Amino acid sequence: FSGIIILAMVIMSIWTIALSPVKALGALDDVVVNVSQGTGYDDDLQKAIDEADSGDVIEVYTGVYSGIEIGKSISLVAPDGPSSVTISRPESGAVDYALYSDARNVLIKGLTIESDHTGIEIRGLDEDVITIEDCVFNVDAYGIRLMNALHDANIVIRNNTFIGNGYTYLVELYSDLFNSSVIIQGNSFEGFEEAITSGGNTEQGITENSSVVIEYNYFQDGNLAIYVTWLNDGSSAWILENEIEAVDYGINIYDFGYESEFYPGPFDPCTLIIEGNILDDISYYGIALNELYNGSIAIVDNEILNCGVHGIYLDRAALWRLGYPLAIEIENNTFMNCGEEALYIQGMDLNEMNTYMLTIYQNRFIGNDIGIYFDEISRGSPETFISIIQNSFIDNGRGLVFSRERFILNAEPLVILLNQFSGNGDFALFADDRHSEALEIVVATNNWWGDESGPVVKHSPENGLVFAMMSTEPSGDPVNSNVDFDPWLASLSLAAIQDSMASGETQVITARILDNEGIPVDADGLTIHFSITGAHILDRDVLVAGTEAALNYPGSAVGKDTITAEVYIAGIPTGMTAEIEVDWTQSTATPTEPAQSETTPAAGDSGTGETEDTPPIPQTGNNASPLLFVVYLSALFILIVVLSKRVSSKN
Repeated sequence: FSGIIILAMVIMSIWTIALSPVKALGALDDVVVNVSQGTGYDDDLQKAIDEADSGDVIEVYTGVYSGIEIGKSISLVAPDGPSSVTISRPESGAVDYALYSDARNVLIKGLTIESDHTGIEIRGLDEDVITIEDCVFNVDAYGIRLMNALHDANIVIRNNTFIGNGYTYLVELYSDLFNSSVIIQGNSFEGFEEAITSGGNTEQGITENSSVVIEYNYFQDGNLAIYVTWLNDGSSAWILENEIEAVDYGINIYDFGYESEFYPGPFDPCTLIIEGNILDDISYYGIALNELYNGSIAIVDNEILNCGVHGIYLDRAALWRLGYPLAIEIENNTFMNCGEEALYIQGMDLNEMNTYMLTIYQNRFIGNDIGIYFDEISRGSPETFISIIQNSFIDNGRGLVFSRERFILNAEPLVILLNQFSGNGDFALFADDRHSEALEIVVATNNWWGDESGPVVKHSPENGLVFAMMSTEPSGDPVNSNVDFDPWLASLSLAAIQDSMASGETQVITARILDNEGIPVDADGLTIHFSITGAHILDRDVLVAGTEAALNYPGSAVGKDTITAEVYIAGIPTGMTAEIEVDWTQSTATPTEPAQSETTPAAGDSGTGETEDTPPIPQTGNNASPLLFVVYLSALFILIVVLSKRVSSKN
């Protein structure tokens, strides 16, 4: 009988372990200390912290506290949220902060932090883990200050609300980071001089493969939203899917991949990604990049709207003193209603040692004073490549401007190709030739100028050169005289594999973009939008591969189809269209083989990015296994049965 009891106790112990909650700090044996619930601390939060052991969780339920200091690894949590607990700076002014920590592995969660100076001051340690989440900050000078150099540390600041007085630095990473990670995620910032400032207090900055991730944050009513500086030696910054509105300046990057006389290289290349952000109602510039040296920069999929001056300001890239490789990609962004230049590029003092690549691809410049403006770019090297490809310049004062041009001594590295210029009032493309070292001719062939007749040359060329003798008066967007634009994109042609086909066969419609001489153009990557009405209804986009785009569609009805197609550049229709008709008959013929140039979904692919017949991923959680529950009940049943038999035998 004693053996059965022991067995039952073992089974119940296993069940108890299975039902135990996951500890907040993993391996630490936490003790929960309650404050404000009659636990003996008499609302003395500092006493609770002082008497806690490393790994303890201190839960604060109500109260106002001041000048709190954390000197050990604990979690300080307000379970009922920021409305229940406030920590403030002491009225005596004895210290500048409301809360101070110089310990490893600290969690601060769910508090209201109020201070007329600093909210939380952190002096972290190497190999530290610091998390501040779900707090509300009402501060005048600094919200969170991270003060000293950190090695191999991880900092997380997420889901907080920061409210300043307009002159406040809300998150200041005043620390040099070495092989460390900072994540600033899902916060709200309002009323700031600078919302997020990172880069350290010396020129070592963010270094030795460190990373800073700033994502899913909201910024409003301030001066500068995001400032990242001194990024070097293999480090990276990721600025992703933030929303920034009603500020003076959006994002500022300074000293990217740099070296200095104090910290000479060579350094590993750095990475900067600015992706998926929305910047709207910006007084001056949306994104500024200054002093760019070594690594790769991608600015993609952003919406940059209603900037008073510049959408993107790019200054002093690939400077002469280093000779490091630098690649900048500006792709698939929307620039709309910028008061001056949507994309302003200047001060590239290029050296023969530099390898510099600037790619401007599939962007939309709409309703700006100027779309892209190049200013004072000097001493182009054989390793310099500037590509302006497949962009749409719509309804700007000027589309693309080269001003005081002193760059690209030979024209090959400058590519202006397959762009759309439409409705640009003053000039679609203007190349200033006033400087004595100016590039005499800007080559911009195979672009769409808003009309099949080509661009208007707005005034007579001073150098006597005339490009394109046209039989008809052009009516496209204007260019000035030292732009070579011939040939240009002029029309779209459509051809069916057969004019009449039987239902059940597959029709193939081939589209080709032609230049002004009727020659098919290599327009690889442009989009043809097909629309079919009549016996069949279909809308589909097909990418051009080489010189053609092929649409395959099977016949399933009898009658006539009208097929229209239009060229899209950077997602915007050009007005370059074509139309044909095909007939479908009742009789069945041998199906035709579909053309191979159209991309079709892979086997098992629904075409939406999801694969069919994929088994669902099992969902897991902290609940105990149902099998343990069955074991527990079975053991209990056996125990009852055995005890019953023992009692019966004794009777």
